[in-house]
Amino acid sequence: MDFVCYIRKLPQPGETVQSYKTETKSGGKGANQAVAAALSGGNVTLIGAVGNDFYSRDILFGIKKYQVNTDRVLWKDSDIGTAFVVVDESGQNNVFLSEGENGCLTVEDLQGLPELFDSSSVLLVQNEIPWACTRYALEAAKQGEYKPISILHRHQRSKRLYFH
Repeated sequence: MDFVCYIRKLPQPGETVQSYKTETKSGGKGANQAVAAALSGGNVTLIGAVGNDFYSRDILFGIKKYQVNTDRVLWKDSDIGTAFVVVDESGQNNVFLSEGENGCLTVEDLQGLPELFDSSSVLLVQNEIPWACTRYALEAAKQGEYKPISILHRHQRSKRLYFH
């Protein structure tokens, strides 16, 4: 879930500024990219996690509305990941992330999904889950019969790149 505040200028450390507009947006790179792929005609399955809060139900419902298969989205005992975005009038922004439930995803959660990797033509990962999970998904896809094209959307916090 993204919380976006629009302000006149970014605050200095310790300064409080008033927002003139605030929005909440369904977010997450994986969810947004899954919906975009489905709208482009793809047969899309989203793998990830949602939390035990009311935002998770709303976001999952919104994703399903676009014909994205969410059967592989796990429910975790955590809150949904959130981004707090502050945007000034010139378009400059600061983003603060809380990884939430996707940070609770484990390799063990993914180990029951090899058949999904076997039947995929594209694997898109955003690196917004633990690195061990991202690496496992890329390796599992490489072992499959169809060997999908793997695309890693590098997250700023990661200094690692993994080409496949």
